Amino acid sequence: MQATDCTKCGGSGFLESGDKVVKCSCLVTKELKAYLPKIFEGDKIAKKFTFTSFAGKNITAKGTIRRFGSLVNTLLTHHYLRDPKFTYSIVGYTTFVEQFFDGDVAPHYEADLLILLVYGGYQHSKVEEYVNSLLKDRELNRRPTLVFIDKDFSDKLLRDRLGESVVSIVTKFTAVNI
Repeated sequence: MQATDCTKCGGSGFLESGDKVVKCSCLVTKELKAYLPKIFEGDKIAKKFTFTSFAGKNITAKGTIRRFGSLVNTLLTHHYLRDPKFTYSIVGYTTFVEQFFDGDVAPHYEADLLILLVYGGYQHSKVEEYVNSLLKDRELNRRPTLVFIDKDFSDKLLRDRLGESVVSIVTKFTAVNI
């Protein structure tokens, strides 16, 4: 990935730092733009963030999708800067069920971080079974999950859409209001 028009590195993307060669901030910015999810493009990266509060933990975040986008971009930026090979998967709960029927769910099981979106959607008889299986497998394999729940979802609606067993799992996650 080549940088362009940078006064620091002259467009090479790299700088000399003592006896080392390091990436210029222009190249890191370009890489991050390609790495971060397009769904949250334009959502800001927080300047103040305690990465250790989130790293490796299962989290349920309730709030607005824009604030959640900022949280995701910030969290993924921190992960990327520590390990550019860190993988993530983003899926809505009803989309996951649809993909399950197509046999296209392996990325959600295998990603270093799963971001599960719970907003809108509809009731489906298989949501509880399939999402429960996904969350249990990820927990068994110690792969963290970040669940977004729209602020307008009442407890009743959440139980109606996800099922009691899934709600009991995600309520054990670290809760964050955004």
